[in-house]
Amino acid sequence: MVLYAVACTGHKTCNGAPLMLKHRDIHADRLRDRVPAPEPARSSSVVCPPLRKSRQVPVSSCAARRGVPTVADYTEPSLVLPCLRSRDAAGVVAELCSTLQRQGRVSDLLPFYHAVISHEALSSTVISPGWALPHARIAGIPQLAFTLGRTAEPLPWFGGEPVSLVFLCAVPESDAAAYLSLIAGLAKLGQDEVGLERLADAPDSETMFELLREIPLPKRRTAALNA
Repeated sequence: MVLYAVACTGHKTCNGAPLMLKHRDIHADRLRDRVPAPEPARSSSVVCPPLRKSRQVPVSSCAARRGVPTVADYTEPSLVLPCLRSRDAAGVVAELCSTLQRQGRVSDLLPFYHAVISHEALSSTVISPGWALPHARIAGIPQLAFTLGRTAEPLPWFGGEPVSLVFLCAVPESDAAAYLSLIAGLAKLGQDEVGLERLADAPDSETMFELLREIPLPKRRTAALNA
């Protein structure tokens, strides 16, 4: 099984060197010195063909207008990628990690990338049909943030279930409560078939971001997080 540790630069080609990994045997030490290559900055208004036939997506952002905290508080349009270029799970992780670094949400790219891959080796983060929620909690992350990527077609998540939406979270070591609140908000989305369909049909990153602004966060409560 051949996985790439860098983001693809086109729809059918990739310049990264292949990593030969055993099925579901993904360890950070095997990825040492394989730094995902950051992609050139691109506009947050890039339009990607939706997973289904596109239609007008109504956006209200009622929760945000009421001043209620929403999951969008932990991301921004530039962190929403409506058309991931990578065609395998490792490449998707690399592309999303590079996006977080490019926007100043992660300073040390390689340790963060290794942590995400190592966590996936221990336990798959596919938590709802069609989407995954990988994350890493390491020192040096200034604040909780996530990037959302959408694939043109479902892809097997590290040899497992196919996914088309990937939420990658960068979690500070000392902010478990905020992370659990974010996860709870995203869990509501995972149970909302209409909401997931609207995200899949949204024509661009701004529309996807506005849809995230409709998902309120539960009130924080102190809790321990074992990542």
